[in-house]
Amino acid sequence: KEGLLALNRQKPLPHVLQRIAVVSSEGAAGLQDFREHLAQNAFGYQFHVQFFQSSVQGRNAETELIAALQTVALRHDKFDAVVLVRGGGARLDLAAFDALELGRKVAAMPLPVLVGIGHDVDETVLDLVAHQSLKTPTAVADFLVQHNLFFENEILRSAETLQRYGMHFLNVANLDLERQEQNLRWGVREKMQTAAQNIHRAQQMIPVLTAQIFQNQTSNLDRFESLCAALHPDAVLKRGFSITRFEGKIVTNPNQVPEGSAVQVQLKEGELRLKNTRNLFTE
Repeated sequence: KEGLLALNRQKPLPHVLQRIAVVSSEGAAGLQDFREHLAQNAFGYQFHVQFFQSSVQGRNAETELIAALQTVALRHDKFDAVVLVRGGGARLDLAAFDALELGRKVAAMPLPVLVGIGHDVDETVLDLVAHQSLKTPTAVADFLVQHNLFFENEILRSAETLQRYGMHFLNVANLDLERQEQNLRWGVREKMQTAAQNIHRAQQMIPVLTAQIFQNQTSNLDRFESLCAALHPDAVLKRGFSITRFEGKIVTNPNQVPEGSAVQVQLKEGELRLKNTRNLFTE
């Protein structure tokens, strides 16, 4: 009616059970087996076990068990689970584990409670309300080891999966890199071939372009030569013009020549010497 029967089973078990609070009696049969079995596990797992003393049978067992569990509950952030163990015994020796208040305390514990009371046939209230009920203290130790082994196997499987995916992505990346490398090689080869073709075409065009340039320049030289020839004084003289010089300088104005001075007149076929008389040149 109080909803306590499955309350502790609803507590999630941590992925790793390593910090264990053990509630039992130092003289309890099976406690030493539990400790040795846990410490000597075949997988080398390390457990941090803290012992909380309590009677596990007799008149004071219920009170001491509740007090020990209360102490653990106040420090629940220091532990992953609570283990309550004792060895086998007569049915009457288990009466404390049927107590109502103890059952309530176990059900309301903030940590998962594992019990290994050491009986094969009998069932107590604690077996019903605990998170896990195991037959013996060594079975509780085996449960802790197996729980951690399951977690380690999950980690190893995850590592294998991660490695597999990593290798897959690495292979994909390598293939992509090889494709890019191949494309780069072909691209470089294609560009080199194109460059070689351009160079070859340029080599073929150089003589043609050179000849064309020389031809153009030759034509320009011929044109300039014709122009120079047309503008040469000899060409002017051939057309009937003359050139008058005074003291070696060309005369373009009669006032350049003083009266009485002689000038040289150059013609096509020869030269005349004339004398300036009142700006009238006489032979």
